[in-house]
Amino acid sequence: MDQIGILAGILIAFLIIIALRGIIQTACRKKSAKQHEQLVRIGDLGETRLYNSLSAIPGSKKLLRHLYLPTGEDGRTTEIDLVMIHRTGIYVFESKNYSGYIKGRERKKRWIQVTRSGKRPFYNPIMQNAGHIRALRRILYRAVDRSNSDPVAALGHRYHSIIVFGNHCNIERVRIRKSRAHLVHYQDVEQLCRELMQRRACYSSEQIRQIAEILSNYTNVKKQVIRNHVKDINKRYPS
Repeated sequence: MDQIGILAGILIAFLIIIALRGIIQTACRKKSAKQHEQLVRIGDLGETRLYNSLSAIPGSKKLLRHLYLPTGEDGRTTEIDLVMIHRTGIYVFESKNYSGYIKGRERKKRWIQVTRSGKRPFYNPIMQNAGHIRALRRILYRAVDRSNSDPVAALGHRYHSIIVFGNHCNIERVRIRKSRAHLVHYQDVEQLCRELMQRRACYSSEQIRQIAEILSNYTNVKKQVIRNHVKDINKRYPS
């Protein structure tokens, strides 16, 4: 009887441990999902603010949000927050509506966001936006190959990589030396774009329309494409 009692006690303890583990895992998943939803809401607010700032810039231009472009790697996609096609080039924006301090180096894959609640690593946005531009190049070159008579074929596309952080985010510790990317706050992005737009024009109004038409095919994508993209990002770059 003593042995039976001992075995029963061990079994009960084992079942309790399994139950507690399940409860903890469920709580962690709910917390993670809640944090993800909060980050998405904050990100959407930043992107809307960015879109409104760019809309105020005069001149011929097209704005496109949330482009899901194929990377050419096993069916993967990359998401671009916002693209502006202007007579002076293609402006590619990566929106980071973060707070706190940002620590990072130009050539380092992982940057750190430091807030009161702790540290959170994230993928280097300069490298991230460089990947976005590579995907854009492939898409536009592919469009040229399909139509040799397309006026866009003769263009040497000019790209501007711009990473935009929240107004209350400290980015002074980040130094850029070799890349041509720009790091600014939301409140300064319009002024930066106006300065860049002082350069020589490279697109006509018709060419802007043509490029926007090509890229618009990657904005209204199926929900499954978005789900696969989010799943792949969470797997490759766990926070």
